[in-house]
Amino acid sequence: MSGKKTISKDLVGMTFPAVDVEWSDKDTILYALGVGARPADGLDFIYEGRGPKVLPTYAVIPGGRGLAGLMSGVEMKLEMLLHGEQSVELLRPLPSSAKIKVTGRAPLQNSCDAICARCRRIRRRARAVRRRLGAAGPDP
Repeated sequence: MSGKKTISKDLVGMTFPAVDVEWSDKDTILYALGVGARPADGLDFIYEGRGPKVLPTYAVIPGGRGLAGLMSGVEMKLEMLLHGEQSVELLRPLPSSAKIKVTGRAPLQNSCDAICARCRRIRRRARAVRRRLGAAGPDP
């Protein structure tokens, strides 16, 4: 036994261990370029001589590293993970370089119930489509 928890409703609201995250000017500039910032309208985000400023949406990058805490404490396959929701509250602009700790948390019960209900609806629709098409094989 690995000591990891299995996926169950016992995980609801569980907070996972903090993970150290670091980023630099280069990381925030590459992110800005990757999401479409160009010199004509986004020079503040891609040029070191003007900052660089950091796009607020960059917060999802270090925030996503909180998943490492989840993976270290829960027995699961990453390819089976459903990303249901994510939220970030910025109290001030992000710095262009930083060292921080990120803490992940399992969804609250209403989120889990909504995800389970949505999955059941998707499965029912998939079975109905398979029947209409006369597809062979096991149900999804």
